[in-house]
Amino acid sequence: MDTLIQDVRYALRTLARSPGLSLAAVLTLGLGIGANSAMFGVVDRLFFRPPPHVVDPDRVVRVSVTRIDPRWGIMTAASSGPTRTT
Repeated sequence: MDTLIQDVRYALRTLARSPGLSLAAVLTLGLGIGANSAMFGVVDRLFFRPPPHVVDPDRVVRVSVTRIDPRWGIMTAASSGPTRTT
């Protein structure tokens, strides 16, 4: 425990001797942590949570139609939306 306190004091003295380096280190860590948490928020929202306007995400389907045209080649049209039960 005694060596831990000595190590912390030594680190604080070293950081106090070079405030520019300390500021650069703190800013770099802050930007890195902020960017990391922002990216986790985006990935969480896009991949792990359903969109807010979808009431029942288990019933959403995607329908695609592929057609071969001799002039243009393969053409694909896609549409997605909720399933309807009649």
